[in-house]
Amino acid sequence: MRIDPNARTPDLPESKAPSRPASPGRVDAGKLASDQTTLGNYARIQELSSQLQQMPEDRQSRVEALAQAIREGRYNVGPEQIAHAILTTMAAGSL
Repeated sequence: MRIDPNARTPDLPESKAPSRPASPGRVDAGKLASDQTTLGNYARIQELSSQLQQMPEDRQSRVEALAQAIREGRYNVGPEQIAHAILTTMAAGSL
């Protein structure tokens, strides 16, 4: 990716910093009721968390075994396997 030093950055909306209570340790109850935090992408986070929990625990050992096979020249993948993996990934919408 090329960076253009003359490019103008978009203007960002000004943030509204919350007001602080007048004295430490004392908070106005009315201000607490209006403070809210929302997480708009909660469903996506839940989906990713579910996928992570479904992954096998021995993934690192599998990666190490494959790396060893590659180093020793024992890992051979044919063009049909590569094409199948590409098409499967595309069909799943990951690409």
